[in-house]
Amino acid sequence: MPQPEAADEQTMVVTAAPTTVSELDTPAAVSVVNGDEMRRGRAARQSL
Repeated sequence: MPQPEAADEQTMVVTAAPTTVSELDTPAAVSVVNGDEMRRGRAARQSL
């Protein structure tokens, strides 16, 4: 089933999933940040 095109390809929303998935098994490039880095704002400054 084809996926609808994103209205803005620069915007990506990431939510937590109840399952564990290795970053090696994801279909896109990812940056792994921990809770401390997120609290310091590193995640907000990462470019997509």
